[in-house]
Amino acid sequence: MGERPTLKCQQHCSAIVNNSNGRYVMVFVSPILVTLLCLIATGMNAKAQFLLKTDKGTDKHRDIETSPRFLVSQQQFVQKKQLSQGGTSSVSSFEQPLPPPPALSGVISYGNEISLNGRIFSGAWLQQREKTGSLSIHLSDAAVRQLFGVDFLDSSNPNKQPIQWFSSDTKPLVLSSVLTSGYRYLDVTNFAKTAQWQMQVVKNTLVVTTPSAKVTNISQDKQQWRDRVRIIVALDRPTLWQITQGLPIKKPQLQIEEEGNSSTQLSSSPPRSTSPPNREWIITLDGVANPVLAQRYTPSNTVGQVGQDKLTTPSSPALIQQVEVVNNQTMIHLGVPLGLTPRISTVANPNRLIIEIRPDAMVERNITWAPGLNWRQRFVNLGKERFPVVWLEINPRTSGIKLKPISTTPNSLIGTAPLIQTAQQYSAVAAINGGYF
Repeated sequence: MGERPTLKCQQHCSAIVNNSNGRYVMVFVSPILVTLLCLIATGMNAKAQFLLKTDKGTDKHRDIETSPRFLVSQQQFVQKKQLSQGGTSSVSSFEQPLPPPPALSGVISYGNEISLNGRIFSGAWLQQREKTGSLSIHLSDAAVRQLFGVDFLDSSNPNKQPIQWFSSDTKPLVLSSVLTSGYRYLDVTNFAKTAQWQMQVVKNTLVVTTPSAKVTNISQDKQQWRDRVRIIVALDRPTLWQITQGLPIKKPQLQIEEEGNSSTQLSSSPPRSTSPPNREWIITLDGVANPVLAQRYTPSNTVGQVGQDKLTTPSSPALIQQVEVVNNQTMIHLGVPLGLTPRISTVANPNRLIIEIRPDAMVERNITWAPGLNWRQRFVNLGKERFPVVWLEINPRTSGIKLKPISTTPNSLIGTAPLIQTAQQYSAVAAINGGYF
């Protein structure tokens, strides 16, 4: 009873995005609805969960209008502690419960923690013994996408998931997929071998170690298109990456010189701007940048870049604000104007991470999870405006899925709990919060 509600709703409607070991769902519901709505799977092959959580244990509303592809903060996949030498240790107050036992034959171990180069994240995984006797590792699709930076391509086959990760779009690598016990698992065994990842199981933690990469250059494409800018990050080998949405960036303060009883603005002070503040985005790569790059993009040096970018003005911060190396990771801090969002893609030969700053950053996708269950995201035209919309498309006759209200405690409407716990009780395909008075 004393816990906070899992998600705050707006005054007239709730735009709720639930994302954990599954995908996003956007649903508008009445604010007087106090129950949780969920999709209950009656078939074993139609189960996947959603949640939106932070490292403080409370859920938070996040606007989807500017969210590209499957953009998430690392808060949604909680980094609970750092094991690397010299790193600080922090433990989340929200502990993700152990996932239910996968309803698959041959499963010899499973868990909900992934140690990625010494950093611990929440993410479902399982280890399975094949009929041939060999072992395979399966990760939840959200872990593959959010922690490793793998992009999912369109798929009409529920048992196959094409991916793109420093590879070709025309001949993508295809991972086997299965939905079971509330998660969609992808077989990453061969993918990990090709990428030279080392994986081992330690109790309920999957320990993953990847080769160290080097960031050899960071440059801004000289060719720009109206409201789009492209940043190119050159790498010596493919590497993991994540993206985090930060807080609005404070604008430079005016410098005031006191002259007697009057105040005069210094000529070197930037003019006052009425435009909204830029928002910080952080791109984190598992690799060490050349010290020259870190020096080039220090806060003191980026001041001189103000006004050179097409997306900046003399009173706004530079696009690339800072590049720093922390615990063998390179963090690229961007200052992005309101209404624009980074779209990230990877290419090979040579290996590069492409960051496009654009108003239509979301990539349209259509992925089949199970027969009769499709996940889609696309732009919808409404008059002269275009809006990004993400939804689940369900055929109850095919998939055996139905919509019903659920509550935190069975046979009662009393009490609150994190949404993921409530969803797991009912083996929900998708769960959203209802409105609150």
